[in-house]
Amino acid sequence: MTTHSLPSPRRGAAAAVLLLACACTDTPIAPRLAPTFESLPVMECRVDVLQESVTCTDPAPATGAALGDLVGGQDRYLKLANSGNSYDAGADIFSMNVTVQNLLGTAFGTEDGSTVTGIYVFFYEEPTAPVTVANEDGTGIFFSGNAEYFLYNEILEPYEISASKQWRFNVPDGVTSFSFAVYADGNRQGSPATYQDAVWKGTVSTDWFTAGNWSNSAVPAASSVVNVPSAAILGSAFKPALTANASAMDLRVGTGDTLTLGGFTVSAGGNVDASGLITGGTLSMSGASAVLNGSVATLTVTGNVTLQGSTSATGPVTVTNNSASGASLTLSNYNTLTIINPHP
Repeated sequence: MTTHSLPSPRRGAAAAVLLLACACTDTPIAPRLAPTFESLPVMECRVDVLQESVTCTDPAPATGAALGDLVGGQDRYLKLANSGNSYDAGADIFSMNVTVQNLLGTAFGTEDGSTVTGIYVFFYEEPTAPVTVANEDGTGIFFSGNAEYFLYNEILEPYEISASKQWRFNVPDGVTSFSFAVYADGNRQGSPATYQDAVWKGTVSTDWFTAGNWSNSAVPAASSVVNVPSAAILGSAFKPALTANASAMDLRVGTGDTLTLGGFTVSAGGNVDASGLITGGTLSMSGASAVLNGSVATLTVTGNVTLQGSTSATGPVTVTNNSASGASLTLSNYNTLTIINPHP
């Protein structure tokens, strides 16, 4: 077991969140300012051993801005997802495959955009006794004492999903459920204040082009990282709809939410996560190395796009070469592309 020694944060700074930062070495990193717990709630996960299910939640709404490079809040700034959950009663091992998705407005796990500094997900609250972590990548002194962590040694661009890592827990016979809480910390490219760019609030209307519907009081431009949060976060707010063609750099529509295109086109120069639904028009992707995931209507690709999850399209899918470079749509890691009745 490797022990990764990290200095405790400055006295007077409240302990914080989702720790994903330093390089993959045993060299201590500089201490970071930590946001208050009220600013960025811990990510709480509950495991039902018998049902082999895992649910991770943001237990309370964020009430303030975070400080430094620390971020947190399930489905707000990061998203942990699990699959392949299994309990081996003979070995007393519960296992799950966990991915991390970057929901920030900038690259995560790097300071300069190219040097990997890594993503550390650590246990702020250990699993409920007598359950213990079985295969941690190491332990580190994050705030106080040793905390077990899993290392995602990569850079995640906005809305990109990490490689899967298996987490295993020792679960003695008779334990039917347990819980734990994790935080993360990671270097981010650009200004520490740039957690997200244009976040849909939907407080005025459904109109995409009404500035008051956006967190920064500005209609997104072609350079914007756009986030339509999940239905659980938006609640009863208006859902966005286009009244003309629109553009963004990166685009996300969270789980349970919908972006209605109304026959228009939304163009993305970077990554698209349609965990919710993009419907009623065309998604046009032109990024040089973009990733796509989720449910879309008509899809046109003039750049190089790779599926990072199973993707469905309810209309035609067109890949068109342009004068600059050959366009491509790549299916990898057994991801699937389903076209549903494009011409009924």
